Amino acid sequence: MKGQELKSVHFFKCCILLIAFFTQLFAQNGSWIHKQLPGPLGPNWSRSVGGNCCIFVYKDSSYVEAYDNVSGQWHEAIIEIDLPWENTLACDSVALAWGSRHLIGYSALNHNFVQHTYEGTPVGGITGYGVGNTLGCFLTADSCYIFDAEDSQWHVYGYKAPAYGDSMHVAIYPEKDYLLVTLTNKYGWIENTYIAYSRSQKKFLELNGDYIVFQLLVNGFVFYREYGDEVDCYLGAWSALYGQEVIVDHQKPSYLHVYEQNQGTAFIFLTVDNSNFPEIVHYEVFGYNILYYQFWLLISVWIMVMLICSLFITIGFLLLIKPLMDKNDAKSES
Repeated sequence: MKGQELKSVHFFKCCILLIAFFTQLFAQNGSWIHKQLPGPLGPNWSRSVGGNCCIFVYKDSSYVEAYDNVSGQWHEAIIEIDLPWENTLACDSVALAWGSRHLIGYSALNHNFVQHTYEGTPVGGITGYGVGNTLGCFLTADSCYIFDAEDSQWHVYGYKAPAYGDSMHVAIYPEKDYLLVTLTNKYGWIENTYIAYSRSQKKFLELNGDYIVFQLLVNGFVFYREYGDEVDCYLGAWSALYGQEVIVDHQKPSYLHVYEQNQGTAFIFLTVDNSNFPEIVHYEVFGYNILYYQFWLLISVWIMVMLICSLFITIGFLLLIKPLMDKNDAKSES
């Protein structure tokens, strides 16, 4: 019996060694892809490396070079722009390069460069552009430029720019099936602007309003307005699969609370209407699923606060005086 156990152990070790050997063998099966660049790398070169591609530009030349893992080849282009190039950015299957008036998008899926001329003042700092998955974004003061590596097209959307000036905070969220841009005030939730692009539907959405908060999901996001003393509360969601939003309104002074959340495809809201407090408080629980593009009213409960309080007070009073009544009855019997 002991000999059989030793044989099993040795056989198991041999299997592990074989797996490790072949894993290492295949892991070393890659190779360097050589490409002669037109000049030495230096401060005049801008380059970015992403998951599936990389891009090189010489700042004072129209020469653009990119490599992607999908084709396993280098690709080059001579693109006439107003030099110099300003910067590059790459991630996953998309890469961007831009100058003072021109944008270049590179698709690792289609192995091509696409040029576009932009207008307006670029949003300053590193927050005005972003890339991820198959989408790249370049933002100006009044337009959002999306490069979609899936169809190798620039998609442009003119938006209502909030008048924040230097207090504006920009964030770009490139997700698998969509890209979301948020323009908010650093010092409070005042007239925010959200811009979303659906990769599957090639459509934009713009949201404008106070106290809009969002939660990212796999194929879309949810948004809501709470603390609606001056304005109505509402909850809504946008599905990248359908490229449309759905909104459920609640009249003031309802209050909206995130009851439970699931980062996958679903979200749950708890709404509280205390406009008739203390007589009645109305609770509603809504569920939303991105895949089905609709809200469901899961629970709707009216609680008669005064009646319940009166009932508890009565019960408490009875429990309190019952020992005294029993004591008096005992004395009467004696």
